[in-house]
Amino acid sequence: MSFKQGIILGVVSIVVLALTGACGGGSSDDGSPGNAVRRQFGYIDKGQWGREWDELHPQHQAIVSRSDFVNCNADNNLDIDVEIVDTYEETIDVPELGVTDTTAVTVDITGNIGFFGLPDESTDTFHEINVDGEWRWVLSQDNLDSYSAGDCP
Repeated sequence: MSFKQGIILGVVSIVVLALTGACGGGSSDDGSPGNAVRRQFGYIDKGQWGREWDELHPQHQAIVSRSDFVNCNADNNLDIDVEIVDTYEETIDVPELGVTDTTAVTVDITGNIGFFGLPDESTDTFHEINVDGEWRWVLSQDNLDSYSAGDCP
């Protein structure tokens, strides 16, 4: 499983990442997709898995409950830092959403990410989707399948 899949599961995971506040965030940042990824990784870093789930895309929230997401990730204690390297528009095939316009955010990740089978430094790209003016992250197909089966990815 890649770091992206792990985080973007819940990670991630994200990742990512975590990304991932209630109703998508309510942050005082500039509202950019890069800051959304930074905020979502901040939730992961602090073990705030409920807040991470709150920024998950609504169609993926319909598949994995907040309580399942939090319970599956409660033991994931990470100490990570991210630096935004690049952002660009990209159309990709997102599980359960189909072909979707996203903003790709490439980040350098450092810290305790060995949990995901990665070295202590990694560069990866995450995709944010604008939903009613708020940036949302998505899960990988493997993670959606695990949650749908009642398992933790």
